[in-house]
Amino acid sequence: LLELPEGTRLEDAHEAWRAIAPDAAAPLCPAVLCARARCSKCPKSWRLLAGRKREHIRSFRRTPEYLAFIRAYRGFVGDVIARVVGEEVAFQVPPTLRIHLP
Repeated sequence: LLELPEGTRLEDAHEAWRAIAPDAAAPLCPAVLCARARCSKCPKSWRLLAGRKREHIRSFRRTPEYLAFIRAYRGFVGDVIARVVGEEVAFQVPPTLRIHLP
């Protein structure tokens, strides 16, 4: 979902995201798009798309990548967290993810 180059460590994400090609496709994830659209050197189309957040979120939630993430998230909560807690748990779907770039 973070759309980093293969082999990029999570702690190096901000460095990988600084090298944005002018013709690069906008990130699928709305949170990543909004975070990266604040970069002064990102393509103008990204900033325009970030302004249409609801539309972007709806299309993002239909992508195979997002659906796979939600399946994995639900599985993790059901198979791991509920067992650790020892009872039924309530949890937020979709989860709130925060991305902060230095």
